[in-house]
Amino acid sequence: KWLMHDLSTRVPLVVSDPRGGQSRRGRILQDMALNLDLAPTLLEMAGLDVPEAMQGRSLVPLLDGRRLGSQGEG
Repeated sequence: KWLMHDLSTRVPLVVSDPRGGQSRRGRILQDMALNLDLAPTLLEMAGLDVPEAMQGRSLVPLLDGRRLGSQGEG
C-alpha cells in the first residue's frame, strides 16, 4: 500500500523549455508537482485561461524562475 508521504510515490518531472536561456538549463528544484498540474501548466503556456474548476496549478512560475505561491494563490 502506498501513502502520499511514502518515498516510492516520488517520480522526477523533467521539463525541457526551449524558451529558457542557458542560465536555466540543468536546474534541479525540490518543489513538488502532481500529474494534475500538467494540464493547467500546458493551458497557461498556450495562452489559454485555466478553468476555475480544474484541479492542479500551473508550474509556469517555476519555469520562469519564480516560486509557487501558497495553495490558495494558484
